[in-house]
Amino acid sequence: MSQLSIVVPSRRSLDRGRFSLESALIAAEKLDAVLIVSDNSGDPAKAEWLQGLGGRVRYLHSTAEDAVANLVNALNHVETPFLMPFADDDAVYVLDGLPVADLSSLPQDVIGVRPQTMMWRDDAGVADVVTTNLDAETPSGRIQQYVNKTGGNNALYYSIFRSQLFTGILKTFNAHHPTRGAYCDWSFVATFLCCGKVLYDPALIYCYDVGQWNSAAALDASFDALLLQVGLPETARHYHEFLLFLDLHSLLGWRGLPFAPHDRGDGLQANIRFNLRVFCNRVARQPDLYPQEVKDAVVALGNSTDPETLFATILPVADSLRPGLAEEYRRYRAVLDDV
Repeated sequence: MSQLSIVVPSRRSLDRGRFSLESALIAAEKLDAVLIVSDNSGDPAKAEWLQGLGGRVRYLHSTAEDAVANLVNALNHVETPFLMPFADDDAVYVLDGLPVADLSSLPQDVIGVRPQTMMWRDDAGVADVVTTNLDAETPSGRIQQYVNKTGGNNALYYSIFRSQLFTGILKTFNAHHPTRGAYCDWSFVATFLCCGKVLYDPALIYCYDVGQWNSAAALDASFDALLLQVGLPETARHYHEFLLFLDLHSLLGWRGLPFAPHDRGDGLQANIRFNLRVFCNRVARQPDLYPQEVKDAVVALGNSTDPETLFATILPVADSLRPGLAEEYRRYRAVLDDV
């Protein structure tokens, strides 16, 4: 039985996505993996081509209107214990002559395997390569390792993960999150790291297309577009760490996560350190960007270190982005406590 599914939510036409999809198919053949493509492109030529690629490819016609829903459509058909999400503008390769990780023998405290990640730009080739193990013994240690090695992007998302963990988080998020925004992928990865280690496999190469983020202006424009898609204003870019704090705090309350209570506590404290305090420092450095009620909420946090107190105190800031958003997050947090 296959251990791995390569999961591709694909909106690009055949002409624009064929190279990427062919790389995924070759990788699937080398890894004895299933290739699942949820196609919402509406391109009949692409549908015909995918359906003619043989039994290793599972083609899914999709009417999903956004990337997260299209991904969940693919996740609904995963039957293997591991999966790897894949973007249809990237490429993935398996090096000949090197043994690949035996997924069936991974220790239980390992939740994923990362490829050699190459940051790629069409105009400049390989801009960076990341090969780091994320193997610290604590959630905060692994998040610190990731913060040190991100290079400003979230490419770790495109790694091999245990299917139950990845699918559980994404389906829960899709069903209940207040915005379901694609900008939330940072909170997914941080949650994964709170649950276990991610080891590096040198036999795998993932080429991550960073061309759309090749300047600060392009990065801002891309992030703004993700915010606008879900009804948040462009000014929400100044609240990124605040939103990440809310999202990670909420996800760490989900009872389906496979970790011990002390790891949950360590993850919650890491979230305060890496997200909430960073947001507070941003407000202090650039007060003109924020209304008075936001500055008052930051002051009200005081010196508290209790995660629930801090969450409740800072939550009203969400209404500065969209009226009623704070209450939507309260409901989201409550739902995660119950599912």
